Amino acid sequence: MVHFHAGVSRSPAGAWIVLVARGWDAEDALLEIKRIRPEAWPNTTLMRLGGKVLGIPEHELERVIKKIPEIFSICRDDLNKILI
Repeated sequence: MVHFHAGVSRSPAGAWIVLVARGWDAEDALLEIKRIRPEAWPNTTLMRLGGKVLGIPEHELERVIKKIPEIFSICRDDLNKILI
């Protein structure tokens, strides 16, 4: 289990890193996180760090990160309400 305070940003990013490290496709891992935690918005800084450690090519990592707004259809205002 991966859990930080609100479980909205760092926890999903940590879960993404764990899933990818265990062999999941990077985009499929995001879809699974969305299924489990729809209000999530993974922390891209943490994802970049994890991706670098895991050896994910930078262009592939950026492609996946750019899909976050499409996959996690929540606006930043809604995210801020969850975090406050």
